[in-house]
Amino acid sequence: MRPRAIVVGAVVALWACGNAPSMAPDTNEPRALASLAQLVAFEGHETHVNELTLPDGASLAGATIAPEPGAPIEVLQQECVAARCGLLLRILDAVPNRGVGVPSPIDATNHFLEVTLPSGAQYRAVLSVQPLDTLSNGGGNRARVSQPVVLAAGLQMEAGSEFVAATATPIRWVVFGDAAVHGSFALTPAEAPVAGGAVGGGPGDAGGGGPRGGSPGAAGAGGGGGAGTSAGLAGEGSDGRPGGGGAGGEPAREPLGACLSDFGRADCGGGGGGGSDTGSGGHGGGALLLVALGDLRMDGGVVDVSGSAGEAGGGGGGAGQLLLAGSGAVTAPEVRSGGGAPGEAGGAGGDSEPRVDGLRGASGVRLDLTAFDPIVDSSTVRLAGQASEGTVEVRVAGIPRASAPAADGSFEMEVPLQPGLNRLQLLWLTDAGETRVWVGNGIEFSAVAGAGQPLPTGATLDVVYLGS
Repeated sequence: MRPRAIVVGAVVALWACGNAPSMAPDTNEPRALASLAQLVAFEGHETHVNELTLPDGASLAGATIAPEPGAPIEVLQQECVAARCGLLLRILDAVPNRGVGVPSPIDATNHFLEVTLPSGAQYRAVLSVQPLDTLSNGGGNRARVSQPVVLAAGLQMEAGSEFVAATATPIRWVVFGDAAVHGSFALTPAEAPVAGGAVGGGPGDAGGGGPRGGSPGAAGAGGGGGAGTSAGLAGEGSDGRPGGGGAGGEPAREPLGACLSDFGRADCGGGGGGGSDTGSGGHGGGALLLVALGDLRMDGGVVDVSGSAGEAGGGGGGAGQLLLAGSGAVTAPEVRSGGGAPGEAGGAGGDSEPRVDGLRGASGVRLDLTAFDPIVDSSTVRLAGQASEGTVEVRVAGIPRASAPAADGSFEMEVPLQPGLNRLQLLWLTDAGETRVWVGNGIEFSAVAGAGQPLPTGATLDVVYLGS
């Protein structure tokens, strides 16, 4: 791996900055601070939406807003109506590489937006920018991934490079800019389970992985295969008798990707194959969540979440789970997601189907973000796109605001807005349950059990309504 720092999401702190007045560089008079609805930004974030107001509620009509010199901020769009401005910002990847995997301490850098009214009155708004480096891997390099939760400004992976899982929990990466993956991710187990895959059963033992593990064979029969998102096959029985093998593992009982959206879960991979009297079951394949708030281009890339083969009469491990999401253009990689081959007379592991959220995804939910304006003067915003099945629902702070069924694969809805910044959570509702959608222009951070700091739990659509 090239010497670029990787920042782990579990140790990224979110905090509010103080609002003491700052001193203007050319005067002894303190300059009043304007207020931003969001105080924390992340390097590489290309569509950071914000709302700016003045503390006394004065009109911002005709105001000009510009970053202070040297700030890693670009103002892409600015609209001011009465006492409120909507801003669309690009946060540049500008902090130099620190040369270590986890910079310590991880401190945000405060930068200012300069606000000038037509009257000549001047204000400053502070924006804290978190330092995130670009994750990269050059052609021919083989890098072991031991950090399961990563936040990055960008991801660049050249053809011929390889990431290999070296962690027992699922790999969850959130990229605030573009991700270009033309190499390979290997999340298939070799000698040990990886990235959330369950351990296969030893001789005579069931596969580990709860309901997804295959059961052991009886009286020398082959073990059943573990399951990924489809059921594993039952073992045939080493003596050739029908029904003599162990039962196949059950498929996952939740929507594809729901487990990966829950950062507190560690068992999102495939189930382990059941053992036989003579051999062990295969391990389950690993699980990967890869989200880019920019483009996600994976043409030429390969992701392997296959389960491993069983030994002798053991069942094969089930395939792991894969969720890919991009808010810009999305091109999917080649995916290998088959269950592990069985040993003699054992059951094969179950297969899995990847979920892709994006503008042109193969499954999941696709939003038409090309027609979405994050700064509006209307009390509603139109959302449209495609969904494989079920219903798409929009919530704010957990409260439903609007929903629409996916009729003939498409959905459309009008979502009511409150004045100011609206953070919309998108959910995909199917018969199997609900799961967060990872397509949007922002990421929501929430407390996760066992984590010292908030972790990303789903994408959001941030929109500023300029009405009063």
